[in-house]
Amino acid sequence: MKTKFYLLTIFVFLALALSAQKYNVMLVEEWKNNSWANSLKTTNTYDSNGKLIKLTSQGWNAPTSSWDNSVLISYTLNTDGTIKESLTQAWVADDNAWEDVNKSVYTYSASKKILTQTTQLWFGGTGIDFSKNSYTYNDKDSLSTLVSQIINPLTLQFVNSTQSTYTYNSDGTQNQSVVQTWNTSSQWVNSQRTTHTYNASKHLTLSLNEKWENDAWINDTRDSYTYNDKGSITESMEESWLANAWVNSSKQMFSYKTEGQIEQIVSQEWKTDLALWENQLRISYDLNATGIDPIKLTEKSSIVFPNPFEDQLTIESGTLDEQGVEIFNCVGQLINSFKTSKSVTNINLGGLKKGVYFMKIKSSQNDQTIKLLKAR
Repeated sequence: MKTKFYLLTIFVFLALALSAQKYNVMLVEEWKNNSWANSLKTTNTYDSNGKLIKLTSQGWNAPTSSWDNSVLISYTLNTDGTIKESLTQAWVADDNAWEDVNKSVYTYSASKKILTQTTQLWFGGTGIDFSKNSYTYNDKDSLSTLVSQIINPLTLQFVNSTQSTYTYNSDGTQNQSVVQTWNTSSQWVNSQRTTHTYNASKHLTLSLNEKWENDAWINDTRDSYTYNDKGSITESMEESWLANAWVNSSKQMFSYKTEGQIEQIVSQEWKTDLALWENQLRISYDLNATGIDPIKLTEKSSIVFPNPFEDQLTIESGTLDEQGVEIFNCVGQLINSFKTSKSVTNINLGGLKKGVYFMKIKSSQNDQTIKLLKAR
């Protein structure tokens, strides 16, 4: 049985330059009964300088045929336009009010590169430290390492969780990233690796994702990208490595209002038993805003729904960059982790007990902690 109140949650991962995240309204629809049905709507608010200062998310209430408040994210900016703090609030229908969920605080280098991001979760009106990201850069100011830590609930001290290391080609494109986890012996051990391939125009054409098993790297998934003659992406497709062969998994198709302005993304899932692609989600952007830049694929935006959930969760990402996903229980223990670089990721958490969990989604530039409620 689905939850009575179908609540959708939107979380936006911003690059340091907020100008890359520019649209008025984003509409997400699900494919149901052979037609598109409303699912989620987000509305952005900008200041006089065109900087994003507020994002309001609403979920579609089918019984009343109306939009219900879901999540509000407010951004406090430094004088140079970088994010100082982000506050995420959830709508509590019974109280008819917004309730604080988490807050992230950022620090930067002189060149406006993020150095740390510390996230607090809110319980009973009090903020409690939960996670911290620390970033280091090479001599060309490109990200070289990202160390993520979580709070130890017993000592209330930050302890290592994951470490991502990035290497680059001579032309500045990212060559490879390696994710390691901190084990009980206080050592970094390999977990996941992604290797990128580009065309002559430096456009990403293939991302190979491998996992570390039995002291060796083995194939996991791969993502391929197709572009038009203008260099705009038209399709991305994910394949999974099964029985020593690559098999279809999902794909996303991009359409444009004008060249370079993404107007719509349609996500499809491969149905093996039917040997065909089936619609899953459709995202449409309202780009009609004075002084608003076109939406870019470098945006760090993700939708996680439904929340509360029962078994299945969907992560809809607006970026082609890889993201690390970690799920913790209410006492901070890591219970699941994986990496994805596709636009839509479906995960089954039916094995978890009913209760509160936290999902941390990490990119090379930012992360967001999401409070989840498993309904049964």
